[in-house]
Amino acid sequence: MNYQKISEVLTFLMSDKRITIVHGVLKSLGISPRRDDYDDFVQDASIIFAQAYADFLQEKDEVENERDLMCFAYQRMRWRLLDRLRRQQLESFLFNYTLDSEEDDHDYGKTMVDHSATAPFAHLENSDFLNYLYHHCPAFNNDI
Repeated sequence: MNYQKISEVLTFLMSDKRITIVHGVLKSLGISPRRDDYDDFVQDASIIFAQAYADFLQEKDEVENERDLMCFAYQRMRWRLLDRLRRQQLESFLFNYTLDSEEDDHDYGKTMVDHSATAPFAHLENSDFLNYLYHHCPAFNNDI
């Protein structure tokens, strides 16, 4: 999709209050306008809308049924933003632990596993590597 087409699609989105679809998707996902990154989500959703518009009109030049386009774009934006939110939640879960705590006997092998890896051996490999680092790095053992 070229820049001119993106510009045309974003103009289409901004005309006739079509931008409300973006805010509707964000509201359905529980993303409040009070969030600091709300504008980032609006921008991401607008870009996803442009991609959905291009995918919906693969061989056509004009929208024949705008309602079908909006339904298609709504679902595309919702699923993509939901994936982003899940990824952020997983990252915050994985990186929310600190090794500076007093709990030296805690087994970090289960909490430091990459849950996005699909192969079972990847979980074991990552867990073993992180446990090795935990036990062999001076910063982790408070030897500094």
